[in-house]
Amino acid sequence: MDASSRLAGVTGPRRGSASGRNSDVAGMAELISDEMLAELTVESSWDELADRLIDRYDGTASRLILYFADAMRHRDPDAFARLGRVAREVMDRTVL
Repeated sequence: MDASSRLAGVTGPRRGSASGRNSDVAGMAELISDEMLAELTVESSWDELADRLIDRYDGTASRLILYFADAMRHRDPDAFARLGRVAREVMDRTVL
């Protein structure tokens, strides 16, 4: 999946870059390579998400914050519930 597909439907910042001021999501997506996005995100199926989060952050982060979780809760309650199950699995496997 390319960067512009991943950013579809995401609203950009209201200030900052020229693209951000104009909410030019397509323009911002062109500036972000797939390699850059891979460094900043975790991509996974639901079934593997807990594993990917643990692989990436165990030992380096004491907590994970999902900035778009509240939007997900309103847009797709079922996906939000799945995210809750992933969060519990991560906690069960990492919290002492």
